[in-house]
Amino acid sequence: MTTDSPPAAAEAPAAEPEPRSGKAICSRPQVLAGIAAVSREHLDFRQPLSEDLRLVEDLGLDSMRAFTLAAEVENHFKIMLSEEDEDQLVTVGDLVQVVIARLESVAGEVEESS
Repeated sequence: MTTDSPPAAAEAPAAEPEPRSGKAICSRPQVLAGIAAVSREHLDFRQPLSEDLRLVEDLGLDSMRAFTLAAEVENHFKIMLSEEDEDQLVTVGDLVQVVIARLESVAGEVEESS
């Protein structure tokens, strides 16, 4: 006896859970490029960024511009910076290091909850 039901579809493999940050852990050059993009878009900073540039003296960040940079870096990388993180930032390289640490922390939290 024949049936008119369609053949069973092959089951798709389960998708890997995506990290909560929505981004994989980035390399230093990738993080620096992200910070440069944020600086261009939100602070109109047009010079090339390097890790040795000082945030206040070289980039001319006052408290409002520093707050803008911190908030937009958080948005860009889907992380949260703490006051302690922000207090230790002197150079662009310091910011790169803190972003990488936060990305690793978020990735670790996702792995623990899996």
